[in-house]
Amino acid sequence: MGEMKSKLIIELINKVSGPAKKIRDSLLQIGVTNKQLNNLNVAAGTVGKNIGNVTRQTGALAGKMAILGGAGLWFVKSQLIDTAAQFEKFRTVLETVEGSSAKAQTSMDWVSNFATTTPYELNEVMESFVRLRAYGLDPTNGLLRTLGDTGSAMGKPIMQAVEAIADAITGENERLKEFGIRAEVKANQIRYTYTDKAGKQQHKIVDKNNRKMIESTLTTIWNEKYAGAMEKQSKTWEGMVSNLADQYTRFKVKIMEAGLFDWLKGKLGDFLASV
Repeated sequence: MGEMKSKLIIELINKVSGPAKKIRDSLLQIGVTNKQLNNLNVAAGTVGKNIGNVTRQTGALAGKMAILGGAGLWFVKSQLIDTAAQFEKFRTVLETVEGSSAKAQTSMDWVSNFATTTPYELNEVMESFVRLRAYGLDPTNGLLRTLGDTGSAMGKPIMQAVEAIADAITGENERLKEFGIRAEVKANQIRYTYTDKAGKQQHKIVDKNNRKMIESTLTTIWNEKYAGAMEKQSKTWEGMVSNLADQYTRFKVKIMEAGLFDWLKGKLGDFLASV
């Protein structure tokens, strides 16, 4: 059993090292320096001292993992498989709500590009995008940027802003208070009260049964107050570390997309078939 585990771990490392080298070379070609890769390794809390030397490291790790066994499998699971599984779930949901795998891939590419300009990590943005699509809202028309700016300005996760507007369009207004808006329902109308950028109290009234009107009114209020907050936050230390972590997440996804994840799923399928 120990010999089989060691063999499996070494095979895993061999499958990781090839794609890892290609990804490293690609990152260097687009201007990501070895120093940035090193910093990314520290910021993301990864195993090893230098992603810039990933090919050499993975070769050295092969022997160590064969000895450590469980530790090696933990690394592969926690750093690679879990990330790939999460993004596979995102893709599956998007294929359902978008209607095709091609549209789902286009959406995932959009999110990846969008996340580079935010202080939020890629998986947070991806989850928010998927949730909005599932609610029947369009993240690409400026909505996700507005919600990101709003969450960033208030020091809250982007998902809280997503849930706030999702609740609001279905008549649940409690979460709006967390983002500076108080709602009062009278008959078929909702009266929103908020403080504008100049510190003056303002009011807006909407039809409580008009989802589009509710969405546009809330996004207008938040845009007037918080536009540009994400860009400012992304230039802070925490924002830059978050963007480095995004690069590492992309790195892990690319490794798994190079065939490792499908190979592992095949192994798991074989095991389940034999049980």
